[in-house]
Amino acid sequence: MPGCTDHRPTIGVLPAWSPVVENTHDRYLSTVVGGIRHAARLQRCHLLTAWGIRRESADSRESAPAWPMVAPDSDFVPVGPWNTNGLIVLAPLRHAGRSAYLQELSRAGFPVLYIATGETGPTISVDNAEGVRQALAHLVEHGHRRVAFIAGDPYDTGDSASRLQAYHAALAEYGLASDPELVASGWHTDRGGYAAQKQLLASGVRFTAVVASDDVSALGAMRAIREAGLRIPDDIAIIGFDDQPEARAHIPALSTLHVPLREMGQQAVELVLDHLAGKRELGS
Repeated sequence: MPGCTDHRPTIGVLPAWSPVVENTHDRYLSTVVGGIRHAARLQRCHLLTAWGIRRESADSRESAPAWPMVAPDSDFVPVGPWNTNGLIVLAPLRHAGRSAYLQELSRAGFPVLYIATGETGPTISVDNAEGVRQALAHLVEHGHRRVAFIAGDPYDTGDSASRLQAYHAALAEYGLASDPELVASGWHTDRGGYAAQKQLLASGVRFTAVVASDDVSALGAMRAIREAGLRIPDDIAIIGFDDQPEARAHIPALSTLHVPLREMGQQAVELVLDHLAGKRELGS
């Protein structure tokens, strides 16, 4: 692991969306950034985190992240190539201008590392396809043949798209019914998951289980299921994705796919520092 005691580099962190959604702090961001901060302390390097203050609403493709360029759709925060030695960016950006800005930095030789899929460049990400396949395999093992899916952000070409594609692939692998009415977008928010689950129930489409693209929308879906007078998992089984702390706090606890979010943040710091020390390329 790289040491940076004598000439300590500075790593910048750019989350590509606001950390506050529906007046609630985004636990996904907090967990990943917690891992980044822990690794930076261990390695004794400097850290500049761009943490915006503008709130996002659910069911919207608009994001208002902290960003190193002044723009009406972002909160300007001076964390960029002029005061850092490398950037860790939490994807997806969902914004052509921001993507182009980072691609230009990479072409100029400035280190940019992404956490999660959706952008072109060195990336740390979870195996979305295998995770969703394991969820479907578990449900099939318990006798479920009609499985609905609460997707993420329909405008996200990264993890949201990958998990939706993995759902369709797993349906085909296990010979399960594929029905467009079994899919609803939950936008990776509690309110979005709640609305998606209500949509699925109101449609009249038959299903006995649900896989959600993340835990936050899964928790919203659980609320809608309980409000409908249905029992979890007796009437409808549900599985989330990411293994966030709130999943274990509910009764019944949410079954979820573990993603090492904190460890991903730690690994990002180590990769950037290794690159700065000349030990490896970011993409290797």
